[in-house]
Amino acid sequence: MLRRTLIGLVVICSSHVFAAETVEGIKSDAAKIEKALDKCMADAVSNAEMGECSSKKFQSADALLNRVYKAQVAVLKKQIQEEKGEGPLGQFGEETLKRLVKAQRAWIAFRDAECDLAGTDMLFGSGESLVISSCLAETTLTRATKLGEFFGSSDPK
Repeated sequence: MLRRTLIGLVVICSSHVFAAETVEGIKSDAAKIEKALDKCMADAVSNAEMGECSSKKFQSADALLNRVYKAQVAVLKKQIQEEKGEGPLGQFGEETLKRLVKAQRAWIAFRDAECDLAGTDMLFGSGESLVISSCLAETTLTRATKLGEFFGSSDPK
């Protein structure tokens, strides 16, 4: 049963049939990831299995965040191409892309350090990695949603 739940979580992670890159679509996908984790955790009977569930949730959350980020980068690159030769206002897309990349890199470093710190609640215990992976998953889902809210719809077409 645990295996089927984990497979379902991975399918959510790897599926290319996600909702459109809208805030609603991102929130819907995040809710699906949460639901799959709840099912997985309900079936887990050991710390190791709970850790596996949490790790799969993080992988799914990271895939969602990467999809949202890549969609926004594609939109900005398209905007940059359309702005070429538009005078001083034509720099907005380039500057926004530059700042997005900088912010995302800084956010990843912060997330990793913050979750590593959270793991000290169970320092050197069997639950330390579970606390860290849970933190990574939750923080990553929140970031995906916030990026979607910040940029709105991200349809590169």
